[in-house]
Amino acid sequence: MASENVKNSVGEDPDTTTPGISGRKLTAAVLIMLLLICATLAYLLLMYDRLDKIRNQSNARWREVANLLDQDYLACSQKLMAVTQSAKSNATTISKFQEVTDRFRTTAEVRQQREQAEEVEQLCAAADDALLELPAATLALQQKVQSYNELLQQERQLLESFGGQMLRVFVALPIRQDFLLAR
Repeated sequence: MASENVKNSVGEDPDTTTPGISGRKLTAAVLIMLLLICATLAYLLLMYDRLDKIRNQSNARWREVANLLDQDYLACSQKLMAVTQSAKSNATTISKFQEVTDRFRTTAEVRQQREQAEEVEQLCAAADDALLELPAATLALQQKVQSYNELLQQERQLLESFGGQMLRVFVALPIRQDFLLAR
């Protein structure tokens, strides 16, 4: 009986266990959670870096497209001026075209410049072909636009992936659509 009532030096019964989680298990769980959080953050940073590189490439390609569009719109403006002098055309359409192409040329930000280019292309598509025979887009312009759209497709694929979806939870990333030439 004496051995049943024996207590250890701390004053506790050696056969009783403390309820709850041991310190080692708790430490291991916390470390695993921290590793998972760090791995997720590293993955998101790498995904954002990949997305940033693709966006920089597509913005650089847009600058090339914009230069070719500027030349193309200048040729269209000259054609419209010739048509205006021969009085075959609608003056409001021509003035609207001139206004939008001027905004396109003076805009430096890619997003706004692209919006202006889309508006010019809509005007070109809506123009009366019999009166306004605008020149067709050059082959170089068509190739650059196709290359730009391919980069946008890569960007969209990246944004639609699991990592891209996670990024979009934390950062507002608009999905940019293809640029289409009307001519």
